Amino acid sequence: MKKITLVFLLILATVLTSFAHEFWLALEKFILKVGEKAKISFLVGEDFTGEIWKGSASSFYLFNSEGKKDIISLFPTTLEEGTSLTFTKEGTHLLAFNSQNKFIELEPDKFLAYLEEDGLEEVITLRKQRNETEKNGRETYQRCAKALVQVGEKTDNTFATNTGLTLEIIPEKNPYKLKSNESLKVKIIFQNKPLSNSLVKIWHRKDGKVSKIEQKTDAKGFVSFQMEKQGEWMVSIVKMIPHPNPAQADWQSYWASLTFGF
Repeated sequence: MKKITLVFLLILATVLTSFAHEFWLALEKFILKVGEKAKISFLVGEDFTGEIWKGSASSFYLFNSEGKKDIISLFPTTLEEGTSLTFTKEGTHLLAFNSQNKFIELEPDKFLAYLEEDGLEEVITLRKQRNETEKNGRETYQRCAKALVQVGEKTDNTFATNTGLTLEIIPEKNPYKLKSNESLKVKIIFQNKPLSNSLVKIWHRKDGKVSKIEQKTDAKGFVSFQMEKQGEWMVSIVKMIPHPNPAQADWQSYWASLTFGF
């Protein structure tokens, strides 16, 4: 049993190294003064510890009380450099980023370890039904990342915006208005419908230490967790479906995250 466990952990470690899981928008600060500039980095990694992402953008928008603004033109030639944005309007701001599709192919054991890590039981079952458990996993994937930023003292309802991402995390309340240790409820929607019975990971980084909570969404797509108003937070989820074009890949996945901090 110990040998099997060790082999599994080695497989999982290899998968996570070659195909880092979570992707998020990282800001130097999430609470800013009016007119303050913040650097935005695009990170990918595990345990809320990441490295610079080298993918390509499909869309990037800023939402606030004035509406929606396309900010993809702010990108430098390579996303590795990150970008900076000056927040000139007081209130709550929401960044919404979508990447271009990217392809990956994993050997059967590595693909299974990845599916198990992210709670994708439906895909595991479907592979068994299709007699594909010994087949490589061919997948295209894209990132759907959001970040909530608070500028000045005035808050508003921008936090609840449905930005149109395929997989999206929407808070029920503005995190910046909650008191410390109040519960924050978030809704997961996929293709604009509530996503039930799906694994959500909630990460909290404070004083250099990272903790994680895992929950399954209820029938209406909700999870809730007690939120401390210190450090940085990330909520993340993965959804995978059969690829519409089997000649291109077997699966299409979407990786969503929401970050905010104090």
